[in-house]
Amino acid sequence: MSRYLDLVEAEMRRDPEMREGQAHYVALCGEWPHLLEQVAGTERDCFTVDRNLPAFLAWVEEALAAEAGRSA
Repeated sequence: MSRYLDLVEAEMRRDPEMREGQAHYVALCGEWPHLLEQVAGTERDCFTVDRNLPAFLAWVEEALAAEAGRSA
């Protein structure tokens, strides 16, 4: 999760006009694009609607933990 949050911060520094939800979505896309199909168009999709960010973050934490378990 730490790597993911670092990527979000980098995105927000790269483009200060980017909304927080967009930065989270872009960070996930850049490193784990295969996970986006589980987010796009759902109640977790924070690219368009920032208020979906809490649901997105809860899901990302679980999804990245599962990814780490697969690679261990």
